[in-house]
Amino acid sequence: MATVTGAWFRGWSDSTSVTRGQVLAVVDNLTSMWVSLPAGASRYTILDAAGRRSASGAFAYAFPQRLPPGGRAYLVDMIDASFSDLATLVEVTVEPVFGSSEPVADLVTVTDIMWQGADGGGLTASGRVNNPGAVEIRDVVVAIVFLDAAGDPLSVVYDPEPSSLGPDASRAFTTAYPNTGPVDPTDVFLVRPIAGPYKP
Repeated sequence: MATVTGAWFRGWSDSTSVTRGQVLAVVDNLTSMWVSLPAGASRYTILDAAGRRSASGAFAYAFPQRLPPGGRAYLVDMIDASFSDLATLVEVTVEPVFGSSEPVADLVTVTDIMWQGADGGGLTASGRVNNPGAVEIRDVVVAIVFLDAAGDPLSVVYDPEPSSLGPDASRAFTTAYPNTGPVDPTDVFLVRPIAGPYKP
């Protein structure tokens, strides 16, 4: 089965003491079939130390949306948790929603990746997204997942504006969106680029 193998609330308080955070989950496809993760369908709940619900919502993005057998995806959402003390938000539960998917070719590549700390302590990434094929690819979205030494996601930044890539075309991108919280660059062990057509 496809299953959630980890979930985190990466929260912080800004200069006005407003608590915000990025909700992240890892989904592994343990089946022998392709599966899809429809945008906005999978949900999460953030619990306090007593197991009470502090916040809930739907994951805005899945990167990638379609998973081959053995594939891994990252669910991502931003949340304003100003009504809660950051220290009390200790657990994330996830209700994933899966669909079936036809096999899709891995047509988009990401190259020339560079990253650094951004203003406010988050991370920014740049690179090129490429279509090496002979047909146009529409609604391409690119995301960069920052992983720690254990392979767990620390932060995800992405280009929120889908764009088309013509045959044998490429475009540069730079993004710090959605302005995630402080991440110590020394904690980043690996960055994983993910790009492809995205259906909202």
